[in-house]
Amino acid sequence: MTELLDRLRQGDSTALARFWERAAADRTPIIEPIPGDSTRVLATFVYRDTAALSNVVISGGVAGWVDALTVMEHVAGTDLWYKTIPVRKDIRIWYQFRKNDSLFPWFVDPKFSQRWAAGLADPLNPKVEQLPAGPRSVFEGPSATPQPWVAVRPGVAHGQLARASLTSTRLHEPRDLWVYTPPGYDSAAARRTGGLPMLVLFDGGAYTGRMVPTPTILDNMLADHRIEPLVAVFIANGARRMQELAANPDFADFVADEVLPWVRQRYAVTTLASKTAIGGSSHGGLMATFVALRYPRLFGNVISQSASHWWGPDGEEGEWLSRTVATMPKLPVRFYMDVGVYETDRSANQGPGQVWPNRHFRDVLRAKGYDVDYHEFAGAHEYLNWRGTISDALMHFFSPADH
Repeated sequence: MTELLDRLRQGDSTALARFWERAAADRTPIIEPIPGDSTRVLATFVYRDTAALSNVVISGGVAGWVDALTVMEHVAGTDLWYKTIPVRKDIRIWYQFRKNDSLFPWFVDPKFSQRWAAGLADPLNPKVEQLPAGPRSVFEGPSATPQPWVAVRPGVAHGQLARASLTSTRLHEPRDLWVYTPPGYDSAAARRTGGLPMLVLFDGGAYTGRMVPTPTILDNMLADHRIEPLVAVFIANGARRMQELAANPDFADFVADEVLPWVRQRYAVTTLASKTAIGGSSHGGLMATFVALRYPRLFGNVISQSASHWWGPDGEEGEWLSRTVATMPKLPVRFYMDVGVYETDRSANQGPGQVWPNRHFRDVLRAKGYDVDYHEFAGAHEYLNWRGTISDALMHFFSPADH
């Protein structure tokens, strides 16, 4: 970019055309090394537009969702907008471009969803995903961690995914569930061996669909003998997701007193807490932790993906669950935790992002003597990353070598 700007200042009239040709051929963002830095690279995002624009913003987690930090530079008299950002070499994020953005902080903007929906994918990046909130381009650094199990593979046996509805007396409404059984599932044979291990996940629609295609991940990991056969239960969201998953005792009781008995009546699953895991992401990770601590006789393992440990009840300080665990006796529960290093500034009203509260919660757990497998990935608060790291959690708790 420095070379291009120098040529433009020198009056090279063909420099910009050559630049756009190269960008179209090599794809974007443009990656360059940082001398003396083995962990980071320079990522240059470019956008081409001849309209009279007030700004172009790179929207996404690359700067912690603070759009004011990712306003692109415009080269006067040209169609070039650009922004160069140092990033981890193993970064993996979603991003989009927004034109003429208000730059109003998204977390206090009642129209933020419309702003995101109006965003544009990067025309020079062929990796694009269509999300409910609009298109997102995918940026994977040169050392991005592989995600080998997320795509359907030819020749791999598929488990069965059955959808059902449970009418809850706790929630006073029906709630959808999905239940995955592994290829070759034999109820009678499984019961003779004490039942299969069980996994329970929140945000069932996301974890059974393309956001985190868990059934496909399970199929592929089973085919590769990385996990043992298990039954997975996915709980759909209600209309009040944030309230239900915010360490809500009623929802925890629904899981323990209604979902688990319903599953055990219909499927050959274990009754051992040590072979049962509960998990989720964001508020789902917070709730999974809360449920296991409330019902350790049922859930001995927690999968916590970027959990919202900043959370506190209205009128109280944040990190409520960290303070609660610090005052409780140690329970027979193991933890897998991960969080993205780009989850640093989710919003001003949600504490110091996700990273610091998760590190703090990890430290509290370890100080109490808990078994904690903790990881940080080079990404943001996105299913794009959780679809990969869920495999690490599954191998931690369900590896054949562990049983």
